[in-house]
Amino acid sequence: MRQGSQFSNKLLSTEEFFDLFMPFLNTALRNYANNCSDEDFNKIFDLFKSSNQHSIVLKQIIEHFSADHIARYVTEFFEIIKNYQLDFKINVYQSFVPKLAKGIKNKGSMADICNTIWNDLIQL
Repeated sequence: MRQGSQFSNKLLSTEEFFDLFMPFLNTALRNYANNCSDEDFNKIFDLFKSSNQHSIVLKQIIEHFSADHIARYVTEFFEIIKNYQLDFKINVYQSFVPKLAKGIKNKGSMADICNTIWNDLIQL
């Protein structure tokens, strides 16, 4: 798991550090999300995957981008989320599941998704 800040700052916790940049992060992702092409989303998601993969950033990506983009990368999202600690995992799933439900075309696969989430959570 890559959770945590890549900058060691003894005065601020990781969450306090992110709180400083949250307004910028929200604005930037909201602007990118408007009329975002598949190629642009792929680039942004690749940047996230090569970062420390902090759950706060992932949650913002889920909240701001379209349900179709989120649904297209469902397997990769699950691979990232399953490595988070329980409290971060639950926090991300709270945004992920409703967004995913809007983007999944095959509603029968929602049962599989719920089962995957359940299996992920009961392993803890």
